[in-house]
Amino acid sequence: KQWYQRRVAITAGIIAKNITKIEKDFKTKSTTYNNLRSNLAQHEKKETGSLVTRNLGPIVNEEDFVIASEYLVTVCVVVPKQGYKEWEGSYWKLADFVVPESSKRILEEGDQALYTVTMFRKTLEAFKNNAREKKFVVRDFQYSKKEKSTDCDSALIPLL
Repeated sequence: KQWYQRRVAITAGIIAKNITKIEKDFKTKSTTYNNLRSNLAQHEKKETGSLVTRNLGPIVNEEDFVIASEYLVTVCVVVPKQGYKEWEGSYWKLADFVVPESSKRILEEGDQALYTVTMFRKTLEAFKNNAREKKFVVRDFQYSKKEKSTDCDSALIPLL
């Protein structure tokens, strides 16, 4: 009888250890899964959301930007549909040293359009502030060839 009780106690201890290990593994995998799901949702929002939140990398081209200039910068601006005429007629007046006729409509989607505009770097903050007052959204975006590819592989790596 004592031998049987000892054997049951040992077996119960082994089972308890295994359950603890399985529970720990489950919590780790559950956390990884939830993080991955969150990253994927964030990625999908950036890829399918409005032009205000979406990743601009796949939309724009290198030709749309002044790259590697010490003095000039090209910015992306989201303009609501009702503001197209106002934008096209006055974007260069939003700050000093905005390059006239540098605005280019890149994409029109729903009730918004994405424009680029080139200006001197020193006037960028004034431009952003004045654009915000007119309900134009200046996106914080710098063109990079790496942004052009939109794989979600980096978001899926934790699963593998």
